[in-house]
Amino acid sequence: MVRHITLWKLKDFACGNDKETNYQISKKLSAEVAAQFPKLLRSDVYRGFKSGGQNYDMVNILEFANRDDLEEFLASPIHVKAHDFNKEIRSERAVIDFEF
Repeated sequence: MVRHITLWKLKDFACGNDKETNYQISKKLSAEVAAQFPKLLRSDVYRGFKSGGQNYDMVNILEFANRDDLEEFLASPIHVKAHDFNKEIRSERAVIDFEF
């Protein structure tokens, strides 16, 4: 099994929306992506309750059966749509991929 975890610091204002609205849009996009990509076994999005400093605003945790499924997902148009939006709303990102 493989997990792909991304953490984001969100911009206060982006794409015509405030931070909370963009979080909700991103969460909805993540659910749509999960419904459209059957090899994505699990998708969880959470909002942090602390903001600023070294804290991140949100996390997206994705789970796949193997590395090939993750790589296929990252290259898919389904992922690219969500990625493009998330790229616009974040000021920082951290990512880790690991097998468990």
